Amino acid sequence: MPSLRRMHEIVAADPRAQAKFFLLMSELHYRINLGVERLHIGRSTLARPLRPVHDDVASSLQPCIAPGTTDVQAPLEAQGRGFTHGHGKGHSVIGATMQWLRNAVTSGLTTAVREIREALLATAATVQYDAARESARQLGVDLRPEPFTARQQRQSRMDGGEEEEGGAEREHVELAPPVEQPHFERERDLAAAESRLPRLGSAAYREVSLTGAFQSIFPAYRQRLHFGELGDVSQLSKSGPCLPSRQLEDIFAMDNEGRIVDVLLADGTASSVADKTADAEQWAAHFAQDVFNNHCSTHEHDCTETCIKYVKAKLEAKQSLRSTKVPCWRGLGKAAYKFNLGCFRAPCSVAAQRSYDLARREGAGGRSRAGWLRGLSN
Repeated sequence: MPSLRRMHEIVAADPRAQAKFFLLMSELHYRINLGVERLHIGRSTLARPLRPVHDDVASSLQPCIAPGTTDVQAPLEAQGRGFTHGHGKGHSVIGATMQWLRNAVTSGLTTAVREIREALLATAATVQYDAARESARQLGVDLRPEPFTARQQRQSRMDGGEEEEGGAEREHVELAPPVEQPHFERERDLAAAESRLPRLGSAAYREVSLTGAFQSIFPAYRQRLHFGELGDVSQLSKSGPCLPSRQLEDIFAMDNEGRIVDVLLADGTASSVADKTADAEQWAAHFAQDVFNNHCSTHEHDCTETCIKYVKAKLEAKQSLRSTKVPCWRGLGKAAYKFNLGCFRAPCSVAAQRSYDLARREGAGGRSRAGWLRGLSN
């Protein structure tokens, strides 16, 4: 793998390919994960139904994590972090109905609202995890605590102190070291062997290879060719290639009709129930650790000097955040490209959308689209 700087240079040399890749990944996310079959960004249509439909529901109603989606908006931002992303907000037809409201008024509105809130939170917890150890908990795997720095403890006030008003004791969260990327660990070990200082910061950005990084590996547990050969989770941090030791036909025993009748071990013998159980337990440990590593490496939101809140030209930053503006898309590398497409949208009503666009052109764009649509519904 090249260094991170070299990868940025490769991508920045072809901004068109970068934009097409971003649009492709966004389309797959909204179409497959959210089940949206009508989606556009600016004048570019990313998804359309195969057959004409006569409603204003954006969802395809296929199995997904957000069934019944009627409308989605996802304004884009990048904040100089290397790649743009959207903050999506959707509305769904699934929720409270008039029948539910009539029953709630009769049986008690407070209790009914509390029950539907608890049901909503329970459903959300099954499709989105904010804890890096949630997958491990569900699989019964014990992992180390999530990284928690002294700065995060100070900012969150989870230090076990007392509140100034009332004297209530705050929650105390122990400090935990960060998760180190394997290519940085390899650089540190190599520097110690060569009696030199490890390359850090900008030097690591320019020169250290990304070989072994969590985001660039294809671990053995994801390859069926390694059935029965998984070791401990330290395999995930190995920087060398994970090459298969046998072919696919060496794993499955088939009958004359091509049906799989058994799964074979590395020595060619048929696997027992205990062998399959042991491989499943090893797979669970590898999967949980890999989720933990990637979550801790990519999901930390740390506002640095690239965050728009810390831009020196505050007036320019405020102008870029107006309701009729979209911050520029900062491409990978040193170049910055204007991403004029704005935000992803899935239709909720053609008439409402046209009314909003007309009012926006006439200078009434201070209200958000959601606020405008609420005004129309009222």
